[in-house]
Amino acid sequence: MKQRLVSTDLAGTQYHGLHGITESCLQALTRLIQGGVVIEKASLVTSDTEHAFVLKDQFEDTYVIKAGFASGYSGEGSRGLAVALALLYRHKVEIEEYKISADFMHRIEFSCLLSSDLEWLENTQPVRPQKWYDYMYDVNIHLTPPNHQLVRHYPLAVPYRLIDERIIDLAVSFHEDEDRAIMAAYRRLEDVIRIRTEISESGAKLFSRAFLGDAPVLTWDVPDDGEIKGRAGLFTSVFMAFRNARMHREPTNNGDEQLNEFMLINELFRLEACAIQTPLSADGVT
Repeated sequence: MKQRLVSTDLAGTQYHGLHGITESCLQALTRLIQGGVVIEKASLVTSDTEHAFVLKDQFEDTYVIKAGFASGYSGEGSRGLAVALALLYRHKVEIEEYKISADFMHRIEFSCLLSSDLEWLENTQPVRPQKWYDYMYDVNIHLTPPNHQLVRHYPLAVPYRLIDERIIDLAVSFHEDEDRAIMAAYRRLEDVIRIRTEISESGAKLFSRAFLGDAPVLTWDVPDDGEIKGRAGLFTSVFMAFRNARMHREPTNNGDEQLNEFMLINELFRLEACAIQTPLSADGVT
């Protein structure tokens, strides 16, 4: 008679990725990293040529990346394993490999690890000598920077926490039409400055009059004049270097460049938010 499994036997952990699907498991790992999970230890669990990960963060919470990784042959599974290990190493994660049973891997596949499985993993000895480095070198992925093969695996995601509230709606819909979102952000920034300064110019001329010159309307409460000039120069430089080009040429299809430009405009909104009216302007003298 089989022993009945009760819920209290199950490990309290999160499962990510689809068993046997390398890209799904690799995306799951990068989403955790990009989403702010600080992984401190990665247990690479190995059953024959199948591999999965049991991860622990700084709060001792556990995450499982299912067995979408493989070794022993040249293919997607081996390359995905190499990339996953290189990413974890890049983020200064402690990596150890453990040999597990087919039953252990079967429970990972069906998202039903037992508390006793995690206890066993905590108390068993890792593989010695370490050989997880070999999984990378076998498919020619190295640990030494620069490693341009890794960058493309991070998700292209808007960091909403950093976005100024005045353009958060544009950030939310950014991937629907990047060019529209960027141009709308430029126009909103100009409108904000015009309202604050009552200057009717546009583009670089507007920002020059608002922030630069002998009697700027807006400034920053910082002790260094060079810092003030540097911040002011960012407004004119971004408009001359990016906005003017976008007005006269077809935008690039490179999503990285589009998001970089949107984040540059966002930084201008953040700088404007902490700008103050100059004392002379406040007294009515310009």
